Amino acid sequence: MPDYLSWILIGLCLLGHFFFSASETALASCNRFRMSVLAEEGNKSAKLVNKVVEKFDRALTSILIWNNIFAVGISSVATLLFYNYLAGTNLEEYVSIISSIIFTFVVYIFADTLPKTIAKAIPDTLSLAFIYPIYWFTILIFPITIVFEKMMFLIEKMFKVKDEQAFTQEDFENVVDQIEEEGMIEEENSEIIRSAFEFIDTSLKDVITYKDKMYMLNIDDLDKEKLITIIKETTYSRIPIYKGDDNNYIGVLNVKSFVEMFLENPDQEIEKYLQNPYFVNSNIDLLDLLNGFKNSHTHLALVKKEDQVIGMVTLEDVLEVLVEDISEPNRIKRSARI
Repeated sequence: MPDYLSWILIGLCLLGHFFFSASETALASCNRFRMSVLAEEGNKSAKLVNKVVEKFDRALTSILIWNNIFAVGISSVATLLFYNYLAGTNLEEYVSIISSIIFTFVVYIFADTLPKTIAKAIPDTLSLAFIYPIYWFTILIFPITIVFEKMMFLIEKMFKVKDEQAFTQEDFENVVDQIEEEGMIEEENSEIIRSAFEFIDTSLKDVITYKDKMYMLNIDDLDKEKLITIIKETTYSRIPIYKGDDNNYIGVLNVKSFVEMFLENPDQEIEKYLQNPYFVNSNIDLLDLLNGFKNSHTHLALVKKEDQVIGMVTLEDVLEVLVEDISEPNRIKRSARI
């Protein structure tokens, strides 16, 4: 084989090795959320990236096979090339060692370290650029890839290898941090996402207002004039109303609705202005409580334990777990009781 042809083959093998090393790092490091967004917008390359990344282990096996093919090609051609150069010299018997040392260094620098460094810096760009040749090269050696997959499956069974949890809460939070840094979401939105995890872990006892701190009214002590006076002085928008026994709640006074109804018909009994009370068990989780608020069309729930009302919780209390400081203007602590 002519020397120039040997150098061309070595150059092509180095280029192929460079391509697959860069592709491996790019596909492993690409932003899958961004690819999903691009795919939804109709980007065909992004759709193919998602398809390949979904079976990344198979793509990785194919890439490693191709890299080994090119590495063997470089080693074989380099050995023949150096044999031609060193034939008849004292170094002839060391041809294999010399060529291996030189081209191991060349491959490591120019076909491994350099492409991976570049791909790490611009993984999304290279993934979109390289995905079509990667896809077809993968198909080209698909039978060999399947053989290696079966071998790995048998090895995992023999040594009882178990898959680790694929995606943890910490992983998700790291992804949120990453896409926030990349400007895909605003800081306020990322804070809400993190708060969602705290919300899941929050129990009712963290948001309940216990009975000794509730603001509530005994209807036996009320007439309309006194109620109107109280409404003028209080800052609460909803007030639990009981009759005689503070476990006997007959409704909730929605101040805004009361004022509107009172102006239309001031002659009704106070009970007619009340909304039905919404009772929940003390072991309810916050997601069910939110659904209950929605289904009951109310913002206040009375919490019961063993048929005794132990406190109350409002929609505002629950939402404050997700977003801070959405309280009513001039809100005061629930400490008064009449």
